[in-house]
Amino acid sequence: MKTLTAERDNIVQWLATEDAYAEESKPRLQEMLKRQGEVVTLLADVEWKWFEVQQKLEESVAS
Repeated sequence: MKTLTAERDNIVQWLATEDAYAEESKPRLQEMLKRQGEVVTLLADVEWKWFEVQQKLEESVAS
């Protein structure tokens, strides 16, 4: 999760720069936007799995 969060943060940081929107950066911008979507989806999946595990742990402790 740490790695994905760091990657997401790096993408967001790059997207906040003027260089990201320069004409010569269009191919990289497209790649970064695509990857951003992938990373956000992966993070959501990991967070959901963590939540499910946490719930099962709490249920087993309560039993």
